[in-house]
Amino acid sequence: MPFVLKPWLNRPYLDLSAAFSLKRLPSSIIISGDLRLNTANLAVKTAMLYLCDHPEGNEPCGKCKSCQMLMDEGLSHPDFLAVLSSTKDAFDKGADLSHRVLDLYENAEDSSGTSLRIDSLRHFQEWASQSTMGSHGKVAVISNAHLMPEAAANAILKTFEEPPQDTLIIMLTKSLDALLPTILSRAFKVSVSAPDVDVATQELLDMQVDVTYAHQALALSGYAPSLAVTLIKSGKILKVLEIVDALANTLSKKVDPIFFVEKILENDKDKKSSVFTQEERVQILSEFVLELLKYKAGITQDKLPLLLNVDAKALVYIQAENLFASLQRLKFIKGGNNLSPIRAMQAVMRDFVNSLMS
Repeated sequence: MPFVLKPWLNRPYLDLSAAFSLKRLPSSIIISGDLRLNTANLAVKTAMLYLCDHPEGNEPCGKCKSCQMLMDEGLSHPDFLAVLSSTKDAFDKGADLSHRVLDLYENAEDSSGTSLRIDSLRHFQEWASQSTMGSHGKVAVISNAHLMPEAAANAILKTFEEPPQDTLIIMLTKSLDALLPTILSRAFKVSVSAPDVDVATQELLDMQVDVTYAHQALALSGYAPSLAVTLIKSGKILKVLEIVDALANTLSKKVDPIFFVEKILENDKDKKSSVFTQEERVQILSEFVLELLKYKAGITQDKLPLLLNVDAKALVYIQAENLFASLQRLKFIKGGNNLSPIRAMQAVMRDFVNSLMS
């Protein structure tokens, strides 16, 4: 059974596999893009191709022992190493390095509260210097490379400058800007872009997901179908639409601001039953403000998912400078204050609304 990539990963893979076939692939690769777009799958298929006993054109055979070990997410592959971002507890338990594809996938999908530790990268260097178990070399995938502090990057720079023979290093990062120029200059770089709405919606249909509110869920998920699925199946997308409606009615002065505040902070007194995290609230409000800016710039309402069912014309009075200022306020809210008492968060949300209406 072939290792099938998501449609938006096919072009980056073709670039990588073509360079490999022409023997123009250097010893390090950087894959940039939102890790929620399954960029780890792209790294694994590239590793399969590199380690495959009998590659068929630009594709791994999928039949040899190496391919089989990488296709079974729970198996360990001795010549494959995932260098994972970790919490201190996870690092202390040795969960920062793994030979299993499954651990790479899970780490790439959820890296909250983790960092890429210098000792993890030093252990990777030790592994890279060891002999290979198979006949085609070794592959290391460094997850969440954007979480690598400069000291850690400098510590492994020599590995990039003088890479071990027959060792491929793949780095997954949200942004190329987060990496040292000296590392960037030595790597083959590919970027992964989010799929357009039609491709992403088809992906949801293939997963047998109700797509009634697919456009809204995708817009809030960076057009990553795997995240949109969670929003839809959990019913959170319906709560989002209620918040958007409450905010639009508040800004058009149809209801008191407290109605919006209560809606977005629903159940917030009990953190365990709170509908949304602080980061999710910021994402909802940021997307709403960005769509309002686009509407004011002439984008039609049918192309703005969160504004689709609100009276957008009643909101054009809001000054663009107020909208830009509100985005800065939201960055501040996202940055901390997770332990603020509920009254403080109520005040923050009221201040957000008042800043738009002033």
